[in-house]
Amino acid sequence: MDIDQFFKKWADRPRLVDTTKILLASLGISLCLVHLSMIWRVGALSFFGLSVVFWCSVAALIWDKQEILQLKSGIFSSCFAIALLLPLLIKSVFLITQSTSSLYLFPLIAFFCLTLLASGFQGLGQYKREFLILFILCAVNPLTSLLGNFDPSPLTAKLTGYLLWYSGFETVREGVNLYFAGSSNGVEVYPGCSGLASMIDLLSLTLLFFLMFPSNWKTKFILPIAAILIGFIMNSIRVALLAVIVAYHNRVGFDYWHSGEGSLLFSMTSMSLLCTVIYFLIQSPSSLNSEPEETE
Repeated sequence: MDIDQFFKKWADRPRLVDTTKILLASLGISLCLVHLSMIWRVGALSFFGLSVVFWCSVAALIWDKQEILQLKSGIFSSCFAIALLLPLLIKSVFLITQSTSSLYLFPLIAFFCLTLLASGFQGLGQYKREFLILFILCAVNPLTSLLGNFDPSPLTAKLTGYLLWYSGFETVREGVNLYFAGSSNGVEVYPGCSGLASMIDLLSLTLLFFLMFPSNWKTKFILPIAAILIGFIMNSIRVALLAVIVAYHNRVGFDYWHSGEGSLLFSMTSMSLLCTVIYFLIQSPSSLNSEPEETE
């Protein structure tokens, strides 16, 4: 075999992976990592865990239908995507506060640019479910702010008081304030610690489950209730733990469980409990999925 035949055979070899798919997948992974690094940098740890789950769900949907996706973009759509993506990436470098809107809009805008580069404007319809999933992720924080008038802090304080009492701590509750008997040290359950954010996070996970898998009416009825209860109870346990830490004047421990990695541990535990409920619902013969899965 001469050199020309060798290179001709090499050029005609069957390609196992399309180069375009590799580049798009690399860009998608990079955008995901940029978003997660933004969240970690500002300390929004509960949103970090939620974002990981949603990004993985989008990646799973794309992987399942990679063979039928029409990857055909145009010059205009590609230039439009690049022009929209570059300012977003530049702004992400200078993100220093958790209240910046780009932190929560980044997934939707980044995925929009990615789909434009992949399939152009004419191919956006292939990603309806993925766009809806990322829209839910982006709406979590604004929805929490909109529901700020609904304050379950008194209920949280009441349940926390019961948990402390049955754990052997004598406590006195005055509204949303909890005091240990014989001590002036106590905690106040602020609206931000009422558990509303945790409940909304878990409700968004139930919506994600309904979008990813077919489910019957029983599952759609039980899961939202389970999400609310798990979020409320786990947050009350966390507040009870913080109250005990305050009683022992442990400032480092308070910061860890209030806004540090300890709060992420409670978020991940809540998500794990909800996933356990989902697992048992799926395994239950009476809760078998009876609705046909959406096809695209």
